[in-house]
Amino acid sequence: MRKLLAGLVAVLSLSLVTAQISVAAVTPGSKCTKVGATSTYNGKKYTCVKSGKKLVWNKGVALPKPGPVATPTPTPTPTQTVAPTPIASPSATPTQVVTAENFRFDSLCQKDPFVPAEWASYQEFALRSDIFNCARPYRFKMVSQPNTQPTQPLTAKSDRNSVDMCKLTHGKRDGQIAFSSWVNPRIEMNQRLNIQVVPIEFTDFPSKNTVLGDNEKYFNYIRDGYFNLSDGQVKVNFKIPSNYFKVEKKLSSYDSGSRYDHGGGIWNWASMDMNTMFKDIVSSVDSSIDFSNSDLVFFIVPPTTDNDYISHGFPSPYPQLRTAEGFIPYWYFSPPMSEVNRKSWYGIEPFLHLHELMHGMNKLDDHYGDGDFGRRDGDAGTGNWSTMSGMLTDFLFWDKWISFMVSDEQVICAKSGVTSTHWLKPSNYFGKEEKLLVIPIDSTKVLVVESMRAAGFNLKLPKISEGALVYLVDITKTEHGRGINVLRPTNRTGSIYGMKDFVLSDAPLKVGDSISSNGMKISVIESGDFGDVVKVEKA
Repeated sequence: MRKLLAGLVAVLSLSLVTAQISVAAVTPGSKCTKVGATSTYNGKKYTCVKSGKKLVWNKGVALPKPGPVATPTPTPTPTQTVAPTPIASPSATPTQVVTAENFRFDSLCQKDPFVPAEWASYQEFALRSDIFNCARPYRFKMVSQPNTQPTQPLTAKSDRNSVDMCKLTHGKRDGQIAFSSWVNPRIEMNQRLNIQVVPIEFTDFPSKNTVLGDNEKYFNYIRDGYFNLSDGQVKVNFKIPSNYFKVEKKLSSYDSGSRYDHGGGIWNWASMDMNTMFKDIVSSVDSSIDFSNSDLVFFIVPPTTDNDYISHGFPSPYPQLRTAEGFIPYWYFSPPMSEVNRKSWYGIEPFLHLHELMHGMNKLDDHYGDGDFGRRDGDAGTGNWSTMSGMLTDFLFWDKWISFMVSDEQVICAKSGVTSTHWLKPSNYFGKEEKLLVIPIDSTKVLVVESMRAAGFNLKLPKISEGALVYLVDITKTEHGRGINVLRPTNRTGSIYGMKDFVLSDAPLKVGDSISSNGMKISVIESGDFGDVVKVEKA
């Protein structure tokens, strides 16, 4: 009898477990069989109701969560073991949703999963191994200064130098690394920047679209780009004709028969008679365009134009642009904006235009050095810091200051012989804040510090590259591409290549790091999303 009873209990236990497992999930609107019947599932009590001619489960009512109840230890049977159902920990952190605002990149060339739709095709083109295998910043990550503040005491504004004490100037040279004392007329970008677009076509490469149809996204990128990276102080005014002006000649007719080389390899083009071409262009457009208020002339051609003819730069004699309104000193001739091959880069790459237009306005020099990032005599130039050095990161804030993108109010000029402490807001956040610290050394040199964060056009900065970037500006270095040298703390012992595709990526100072140069010591004593607090003292 006892054996029979034990067997019945075992069978009953097994049938209860089986019945519990076979219960189907209750979903609102699914079929039920009896009005008023109830069922509990996933913390809700559902009731069978009549809907039209059908019996269905209603939306259910959430049940109060029961308090902890002691569970008696079940008596094990020799024939079956039932594993307990795992319960999620109430303290588990929910998975963060990845967005365009919080996505972190591992390298400057990494694909952007949140690329704007208008640049998606080009990003795929640029990432091809036979093109560049590198995607530059095609969007501006808008970040504003947070409300958090540092706790360290700061030097009063009254104990700083006048900002004019930090304005290095130099005479005539190829491009700029300091305020120029000779450029005339001078374009003050944060006061006015009128760009006259001159769209032209030749008989062998006729246009198939309107000017905006071919190029509007480029105009928008340039306009928005300069506005955002200047904290809203540069407002580009594009003057854009509706259609291309036709030059009644073949573009090939200007080919001199020789080649123009700009860096070797594929970087060579047909050497064109540009002075004759300019005369023909002006003859075709001068009666329709008033150049009198133009700060820069921006020449474009249809994207179907052969990219072997419109080169990056031009050989001497350098073409002169003379119109009915007079000589135009500043102009930029863009190669065709087409996805054809590596040579197309100079036209199709939007971030490059921000770089080339600075050359067109005679604003900034390349920083990368003597063709090998300036790696000689311990001088690595700026590595890949600055749009003017490899076109992978934003302009240095020093670049923005000397080219009149930003204002004097954003610059702190420290006294070099006095210990002082200064709060630098991140230079890539949007807002007219104090973002640049300059320490004068003598009439030819200054030390410069700015706070770097993954924001703006520096959205791809890896974590290793966040911190206070220190560099020396030396106007005695007069060779092309030299004069600005990023300094790297001595506790960085690895290669200056650092992260992939990013020379000097680990140069920024973290809390506790310091750099000594030209008799001065610069240390970071506090850091956060608010920026960096920097201490300046004698070495």
